[in-house]
Amino acid sequence: MDDRNLSWGTCNVVVSALRFFYTQTLGIDSMHLGIPPMKTQSKLPEVLSVEEITRRFNARQTLNHRVMLMTTYAAGLRVSEVVNLKLKDIDSERMMIRICQGKGNKDRYTILSTVY
Repeated sequence: MDDRNLSWGTCNVVVSALRFFYTQTLGIDSMHLGIPPMKTQSKLPEVLSVEEITRRFNARQTLNHRVMLMTTYAAGLRVSEVVNLKLKDIDSERMMIRICQGKGNKDRYTILSTVY
């Protein structure tokens, strides 16, 4: 894996193919293979400081872009959710945003932040 710079996904495909070949084609019990399951590596997200976030917000020239970026960041929206966001989806009385058909075609609510 390290010598050929293979990803975890590639290695899992190879292990699954070998496991299928030996168990289904050759009829060998999977307990005798001794191939350990590979788990994917989990990486922590990069956390930006308040100054870095402020600089990125202030780098936007137009007010529309700045508001869209701040709303996206504060509410934790995905790009597809921001693109499909409509004015009627924002409930300023309850400080909620309704996300229609988000990831997995599911509707959800998220907070509308007051601070930043």
